[in-house]
Amino acid sequence: MNLYFRMLRILVCGFFSKASSVFAVTTLRFRAWPLDCDFNLHLTNSRYLSFMDLGRTFYVAKHKMIRKILKNKWLTVVAASEITFIRPIKPLQKFTLTTELITWDEKYQYFYHRFCKGKNIYATALVKTAAYSKGKAVASEKIVALTGQTLAAPPIPESIQLFKQLSMTKRRVHG
Repeated sequence: MNLYFRMLRILVCGFFSKASSVFAVTTLRFRAWPLDCDFNLHLTNSRYLSFMDLGRTFYVAKHKMIRKILKNKWLTVVAASEITFIRPIKPLQKFTLTTELITWDEKYQYFYHRFCKGKNIYATALVKTAAYSKGKAVASEKIVALTGQTLAAPPIPESIQLFKQLSMTKRRVHG
């Protein structure tokens, strides 16, 4: 239930925030409430993914893309994610979540998330997203164009290349 209130807060904050560069890092501050935690008394694994959803939602709201995505009836989805847990986030602990668009290819957009408190990193994640319209992928250039910025995709860094290889290997081996 508490994610609904967080989502509402993020949409309002995103609506009233000033748009910035597509590559600007967005930052959200949260607290790990007891209902966010598991029996091991730390933030449960699934909640990290939920917070990352909120981070990307804020990113889209901040760049004034939500109305345009809804108007076009595009469905945005996570195609793959890879997360590394470094240290636990404990109940009632405050932390920040940063979200950054790294690059895109024809079909996918690649985001980097970081969970931190001060200089301590608690978790990092790469997420591959896509948008669909009537069952067909929407070109990434169309999605980026919703920001009003005309940009070429930055070179794909090694971390994203490895992430793409991992996804393809998993599909081949386990698909």
